Amino acid sequence: MLKPMPADLALTIRTAGTWDTARLIDAMTPALEQTALAWWLQPAPARRAPSVRDHLRHLAGHTGGRVVFRVVERDGEILAGAAWTTCTDGAHPPGLLLPGDTAEPRRAAHLDARLAEVHPADAHRHLLLLAVKPGRQRRGLGSALLADTGPDGPPMPSYTVLIPSLIAAAAHAGYHSTGLPVGITAAITLQPLRREPSPPQ
Repeated sequence: MLKPMPADLALTIRTAGTWDTARLIDAMTPALEQTALAWWLQPAPARRAPSVRDHLRHLAGHTGGRVVFRVVERDGEILAGAAWTTCTDGAHPPGLLLPGDTAEPRRAAHLDARLAEVHPADAHRHLLLLAVKPGRQRRGLGSALLADTGPDGPPMPSYTVLIPSLIAAAAHAGYHSTGLPVGITAAITLQPLRREPSPPQ
């Protein structure tokens, strides 16, 4: 389903198709490779962007439609994207949150284990990652993707883990904390957040 943005922005949120993969990766990689988490997972600067690109390519090509990308688009240009998956039970989705094989395996395993500890036990939609193209940030695009309810389907709770700087935007989009922040390193914490589905109109 297409979801128009405010008229003054002339933007649209939609579900990405396979034809969007290359542009989606080009838009999201520069933002994701600059995060503290990406630097920690892949300390080698020359390998960081390829690792992020490999991970996004893995998500975009995930069989069975398990991962769905939602994008913010204007005049054919993808400005931001978010990856969603649906968890039907309490199992944490292995390999969906982590970069590709070029990442530090012990650090990736540590991240996966820490996030599995706080993963919800009930069925929900999981916002895996979100990125806004550099040069387009701080214009409400990330907030719009946080407010988006993800792929079409029956109403379900939404869940994500975010860095502290995004918590206020997530709260504005209806998310609330589900517990204490998860410490990944002494300098990196992620906050588990949940949003209940809107009641039927």
